[in-house]
Amino acid sequence: MRIHSIDALAVDIPLARNFGGNTYAVLKRSTVITRMRTEGGLVSEVYNGDNREHGAEIVGLIREVLAPRVRGLGIFEGEQVWERLFALTPASRDRKTLLEAIACVDCAIWDLAGKALGQSVCALLGGHRRELPIITIGGYYMPGKTLADIGAEMEAYRRAGMAGCKFKVGGLAPEEDARRVEAARRAAGPDFVIAVDANRGWSVAEAVRFARLVEPLDIRWFEEPCHWHDDAAMMARVRAATRIPITAGQSEITSHGVRRLIEAGGCVRPGVAGPRSTRPLPRYGWAPSGPERSVATLRERVPRPPAVRTRRPRTRRYHEFEDGTLVSQRPFGTEVFMEKQLCPSYRRCGRPPLIRIVRQEDP
Repeated sequence: MRIHSIDALAVDIPLARNFGGNTYAVLKRSTVITRMRTEGGLVSEVYNGDNREHGAEIVGLIREVLAPRVRGLGIFEGEQVWERLFALTPASRDRKTLLEAIACVDCAIWDLAGKALGQSVCALLGGHRRELPIITIGGYYMPGKTLADIGAEMEAYRRAGMAGCKFKVGGLAPEEDARRVEAARRAAGPDFVIAVDANRGWSVAEAVRFARLVEPLDIRWFEEPCHWHDDAAMMARVRAATRIPITAGQSEITSHGVRRLIEAGGCVRPGVAGPRSTRPLPRYGWAPSGPERSVATLRERVPRPPAVRTRRPRTRRYHEFEDGTLVSQRPFGTEVFMEKQLCPSYRRCGRPPLIRIVRQEDP
């Protein structure tokens, strides 16, 4: 199954009010729709966002720069596609926009692989949960918004079935924002998840003051507390001064940037948002959990937990395609053999039905 064509479309939808944080404005919602078609007629359609400034440029990159480089490659050659496209990043261009365009292509390939195998991308990545709790983003700054209004907002989220709220802070003095969070906790109750996100709004001293004020409020995490210019080192200092977990990462454009945060001790768990592909992240021992995240599971996966020996045989499902590609689905991901003779189980069993189950004894 080879890639025949790729197209993309940028979509912008104006909003009635500003949904931004203390360091940015959100006056519209934006996304890029990517359509990828195989030579056999299988079609993927995915959306990635939210770039509110360069949607048209991302579309141009997909159509004119990326599509010619992946046309003709197989849909199970995701790592080769990634490496071929990532090699474009040293050129003199806006790397962030280019990487977002690459992520659109990467997600479309994952979608095609899932459709070819009759599986969701979540299943390809080893996911097993059918349901997950949802938290919303709230606590936005609005003129005239009172503490009572914040309480009513939290109550509305609970009625809507939300499990929690990521609350906006960082736009006021730490003491004022702490009072806002306290009002949210009082209205939401103790079993409601509350996290806080400063969007890089504070200095180290301000972030530490705020953290110590809200520590008794059972804050699940404190996201991007410090200014952008030295955020890794500054977040490490904040993390050392509070019991609240520090998180960051959505402002990074590569897995190398995420590694920098982790190695600096700036965060305990990276977060990924927007149209970025996280295909290389497992090389650093972490994979995102959301179903829309794109993660490598072919050759370099998240380290497995220690094996538990049992006499019960493991079950692997193999899909064989007309071009000879053999795909092995396992609980921890998907492995691709471009030639079926390279698959150990295939060599042992020697049976080539289109879809089959091979039982392999534990070593």
